[in-house]
Amino acid sequence: MTSTPTLETLLTEAAPRLTERVIAEMYANAFWQERFGDRGRRHAGQDGGSHVQYVVEALVAANARVFTEYASWLRGVLVPRGMCSRHLGETFDRLASAIGQEAWPDRDRAIAILRAGTQALVHTSGDAGAIDAMRGSLARDTVASLYTQHPEWLARSGDAGRARCVDDLDYQLSYLADALAFSERERFVAHIVFVAGFLERRAVPIADLRESLVVLSNVIRSRLPTMTEAPFQLLDAAHAALDPERRGNA
Repeated sequence: MTSTPTLETLLTEAAPRLTERVIAEMYANAFWQERFGDRGRRHAGQDGGSHVQYVVEALVAANARVFTEYASWLRGVLVPRGMCSRHLGETFDRLASAIGQEAWPDRDRAIAILRAGTQALVHTSGDAGAIDAMRGSLARDTVASLYTQHPEWLARSGDAGRARCVDDLDYQLSYLADALAFSERERFVAHIVFVAGFLERRAVPIADLRESLVVLSNVIRSRLPTMTEAPFQLLDAAHAALDPERRGNA
């Protein structure tokens, strides 16, 4: 009589296939190729195998902490290399979704571990925690203000463009929270400079991004009045880095 494979065995055997699916979903967004290139894709493949390995180890130990500690450690490696917490959390979520489509009776055990990993990446203290707790509403309020000032934007890109704008600002806020938590000032500014070029290649004026940083700063100050000056200094630094004269002399 053939024994039924354990969830740990099924995950290990399916790791390459699951990882490839996750990477394909990631790289459907042009950001990934432009920002990290083929080298980044290779590293993502290696990381994907590690994600599954640590899920398996957490299952064997019957302790999600094995995975959440790995998630926190890996973030410390990836943030200095240009990623943000939301990026890593989305990778775990994509892997959970892929596992959810497998016909494995106890797949929910693995999914729960991955969800715990995503939750472990949420900042919970200081300025970073305050921003993470309100990231979505801060992004939506900023976009609402921008589109009130620029009704022509809606005519230009429609509701889909507005949704992308909210999503982009949510990512920027994740980068901002990481910069505050890990003292990665230069990485935040570098990310905004990259985004400026990314948008410019898609016919979005850099002036629009600069304005969004100003409005975002105002929204944060209004919604989070107990915030220190640290996030505003970072946003000001990013805004200054996009100054046309400064970029022209770069």
